Amino acid sequence: MAPGSRAPKYFQDPLYGQIAVSSPLLLRIIDAPALQRLRRVRQLGVSYLTFLGAEHSRFSHSLGAMALMGRALDHLGRGEGLALDGAGREVALAAALLHDVGHCAFSHTLERELIGDHEAMGARVVREDPGLARALGSRRERIALLLEGRVRGPAWTVVRDLLSSQIDVDRLDYLARDAHTTGVNSGRVDLDRIIGSLTCHRGRLAVKERGLLAVEEYFLARYFMYWKVYFHRTSRGLEHALKAVVSRA
Repeated sequence: MAPGSRAPKYFQDPLYGQIAVSSPLLLRIIDAPALQRLRRVRQLGVSYLTFLGAEHSRFSHSLGAMALMGRALDHLGRGEGLALDGAGREVALAAALLHDVGHCAFSHTLERELIGDHEAMGARVVREDPGLARALGSRRERIALLLEGRVRGPAWTVVRDLLSSQIDVDRLDYLARDAHTTGVNSGRVDLDRIIGSLTCHRGRLAVKERGLLAVEEYFLARYFMYWKVYFHRTSRGLEHALKAVVSRA
């Protein structure tokens, strides 16, 4: 067990089984009201009215992104060139856990009307929320900079890519999670193959040739999920109606 850690707490997840968390920092973040609030923010906005199972929250997605970040860091640290110490790894996991902390009600549906940009709002919440300030301590500014994409150094650039790029832990989790809850099979991706093919190249996240087919399937999965779920005509109609109500109010 790592220094400063304790007996793990397990979160039962429908995709990954048990997500074990032993870091006191991560457990404090999970318990913070700013993150607990995401239990009441639906991942797919109003799509639960179209897809009966789409009741999952930004909270479960955040824990899923953290779990995938841990798997990616473990792989990249085993001979793939990522030089990140234990404290840095903890910061990277915390950033994955907090990457959606700025989301408002109905997620992206009302983002423009209510807050403007959830990523900028997330960095602001990390800097200004009293509960997170107590939980994060001196790590707060580093995590806010990661959420903003303003970090320097090869290791932190790779972590930034894992947080926000075309193949990041956010997209990998939400595709698998949204496909699972909506029952749309074309959104499923080979997470093990993709993560196992990641490497570091010239200070950036890259994919080895052996993983290209899995990555191509992942891009196709995103394409079909947009047309089958995210751009579904019923959901889009409901989104426009809700936006109109809020704008008029």
